[in-house]
Parts: sequence; structure tokens; C-alpha cells
Amino acid sequence: MFINIENFLQMLSVFQKKIVGYAITAISISVICAFIVLLFRLFGMFLNSFYYVFFPVALALILSYMIEPIVEFLSAKFKIKKTTSCIICFVSISVLFTLILAFGIPFLVSQIAQMYNNFPDMANNIGEYMTEHAPETKQIIISKLEALREKIMSFQPQGDGKALSKFVSTVEFASGEVSAICSFFAALAVVPIYLYYMLISDFDFFAWIDSRISFLKNDMRDNILFFLRRFSEIMQSFFRGQLLIATIMGLMLGISLRLSGVRFGFILGFFAGLLNVIPYFGTIIGLGIIIPVAFFQAGGGIFLVAVALSIFVIVQLIEGYYLTPKIMGDKTGLHPTVIIFSVFFWGTALNGILGMILAIPFSALIVAVYPKLHEFFVEFCESKSHTEIEN
Repeated sequence: MFINIENFLQMLSVFQKKIVGYAITAISISVICAFIVLLFRLFGMFLNSFYYVFFPVALALILSYMIEPIVEFLSAKFKIKKTTSCIICFVSISVLFTLILAFGIPFLVSQIAQMYNNFPDMANNIGEYMTEHAPETKQIIISKLEALREKIMSFQPQGDGKALSKFVSTVEFASGEVSAICSFFAALAVVPIYLYYMLISDFDFFAWIDSRISFLKNDMRDNILFFLRRFSEIMQSFFRGQLLIATIMGLMLGISLRLSGVRFGFILGFFAGLLNVIPYFGTIIGLGIIIPVAFFQAGGGIFLVAVALSIFVIVQLIEGYYLTPKIMGDKTGLHPTVIIFSVFFWGTALNGILGMILAIPFSALIVAVYPKLHEFFVEFCESKSHTEIEN
């Protein structure tokens, strides 16, 4: 009943053996891919279950990369302890945050209120434009909105039992949302504590790792430490440099759009620039919002759209040819397209915002490990080819 594998292979021709080999390889690759997907799913479920445990640690670690140079500078410049310089940084950040809340929030609220008040006029302009240039499209949109309104209005709970069930489910949903919000703010409250101890600590992570892997061979230990140091360099360069670049871009976009006459240009441009902490992401989102505003606002049109597009192009050129080379150079090892892909990939793979936060660290680790893995693979292939030639 059992087939002898050797006899079976001997019965096959060379072409059939290749087909069998390709089939086995395809099955093996499929099994490995399924296993990787399963690992991603399990890791994503694990992160979601302990979201409020890992979120403050990850956020504090990212903030420590940005604040640590300031703490080190104050400590060295004024000959004070790291604890004192850390407290000075915390007080300065708190004062700055308070000033932003005192002056920035009222400005933001007023801008949002103006946007809300001007929305009917803009909607009317859009309606007039659609009526003149695309009446069929307008009718389709109106019919879809009317169908949606009728569907919502027709949804009425029937009977006391269904009404009570709907009320209970609504209360459960609301209580769950309140609990999630409270957990989120509790996690944020822990971030300064983690951040403080990360900044004042003189703990040498690399020396600690080196002492824990002393049983390994010297080459392997050197490779592991190389990976970790390269990973740390990429993280520091990215989070320190990219945030500064995004802030500068936000100011340039906001001021330029405001001076060009785009309504709410400063607030829209500034936030579009900040979103460029993920390269090009803020530009894409900003264009999708600002171009319609420039076209449909009172006094807007093709000329204002062209001006807004020119501003985005100029700011993007300044970022690409001056800011990024000057501030970050080639230290990150992460191409902008890799960053964009990694944010969406890890966010999807790990089911949520925490995955998007961890996207840069994970991608940086892969970039750090890849050169050594490539070197190992090349050496392995060369040694295997030499062995086959000798045989």
C-alpha cells in the first residue's frame, strides 16, 4: 500500500522530476506564507489585547528619541545632573503646551467655526457648478442621498421588546466607548512617567545585551550588536529629523496659502505639513482638501488652484532638495516609499493604530538586518556552488 519514494522518482523522467520539484517548492512556500500570516494575526491580536500596555511605552520611547538631545545638551552646557535638565525640559514643554492651549485652541476653534459657517456657501457654489457643468452627476448624487435619507427614516423599532433591546445595546455601546476613552487617557497619563525614567537613566542597553549573549561566538555577538546599533541610529534620525521637517513644511504651507488668499489656508496647510511626518502623506491629503476649497470658495477658481498647486510643488521641492538632505542626510536608510508602504502594511497586519506607530521601528529593524542577511546568503550560495563543483 505504501509507495517507495526512491522507486517512484526513478520511474519519472527528468521533466517530470522538475515538475514534482516545482510543486513541492510551491507547496512549501504556501505553507511558509500561511504560517507568517498566522504569526501576524496572532501578534496583532496580542497587541490589541494589551494595547493600553504597549501604547504608552511606544509613545514614550519615540518622544525620548526627540527630547534626549535637548536633555544631554543642557546637562553638558550648564554642568547639571540629567535629572535637573530633564525637569527643566518637562517644565518648558508644559509651559509651551499651556501657551498652545491658551492661544492655539481658541484660534483653532474659531477657524473650525468659520469653516462650519462657510460650508453652506461652499456647498451652494458646488451645487451651482455641478448644475452648470455636470447636471447628470448632480441628479445621481441627489437620488443617492434621498434614498439614504428614506432608509434612515424608515428604520423605526417595532414593539416594546425591540425598543428595549435597542436601548440596552445603545447603553452598552456608549459605556464601552466611555471605558475606551478613559483607558486611552489613563495610558497617556503614564507616558510622562515612562519618558522621565527613560531620559534620566544611564542604563547602557548595548552593554547589557552584550553581557547577556556572552555565550555566543564573537562574530554572532558582533552581528547582533551591529543590528541593534543600526536600528537605534535609524530610529533617532527618523523621529528627530522627520518631525522637524514636517513642522517646517507645515509653517511654509500654512503661511503661503494664507497669503495667497486660500480660505482657512494657514490651518489646513499647517496640518497638511505635519502629516508629512509620513513622507508625501500630508501632501496627498492636503491637496485633496485644499484644491476644492481654493476652487469653490468665494473669489476662487482655476487661478487660485494653480497658485495652491504651485505652493505645494515649491514646498515639496524645498523639502526634497534642501530640508531632508540638510537635516537627515542618508542616515535613516528608509526610502519615503518604503515608509509609506510600511505604515499601511504594519497597520493592516497588526490591526490598528499601534501597528502604524510601530511601523517605522519594525521597518528600521528589517533595514538594519537586511545587509547582514544578504551577505550571509551570498556566502552560503558561494560555498554551496564550490562544494558542488568539487563533488
